[in-house]
Amino acid sequence: MLAFCDLVGEANCLYVLVRLDRVEEVAERLAEVAEASQGDLTATFAAHARAAADQHAEGLADAGERLARMGLNLYASEALVQASDAYRRDSDQRTAARLLVWASELRALGDEQVSAAPVVDAGPVALTRREREIAVLAAQGLASKEIGDRLYISRRTAENHLAKVYDKLGVRTRVELARLLDGGVHALAS
Repeated sequence: MLAFCDLVGEANCLYVLVRLDRVEEVAERLAEVAEASQGDLTATFAAHARAAADQHAEGLADAGERLARMGLNLYASEALVQASDAYRRDSDQRTAARLLVWASELRALGDEQVSAAPVVDAGPVALTRREREIAVLAAQGLASKEIGDRLYISRRTAENHLAKVYDKLGVRTRVELARLLDGGVHALAS
């Protein structure tokens, strides 16, 4: 029984190092510990470490989903932020944005916990200046007609731009857009 407790303790310590961006130093050992122990948690820690070391977007998203299913919202949000960054590097803005929104929602569920990785989207958002203007106004609650009036464009033109914004950011509603803008996409407001 003591050996099992030692493995669990070691896995937790190694995972803290993964969360502190020292994954290259510990990924291999964490995989060994996962093979020697039972249960999904250590295996998920090891899968997250391997995906982080390889910058594998799909693996990071899978680890985030597995951690979320276990109720480990803080860990899940961190994995999803890493997945979002990897997808952004792979030029999949829509998936990156969707994962960032999910990470923000999970972080909100676990706000009382301290995190090693803030939910901040540092990557560029590929929106035109007009799309950024419309996104900000829509997130503030303005209707398409009001946006059109304010920017001297038609309601339909505002809606077309907004549809492009939704597609690029991976959102479906103004509520999701507002949440995303509040969730760290500071590049939109600049």
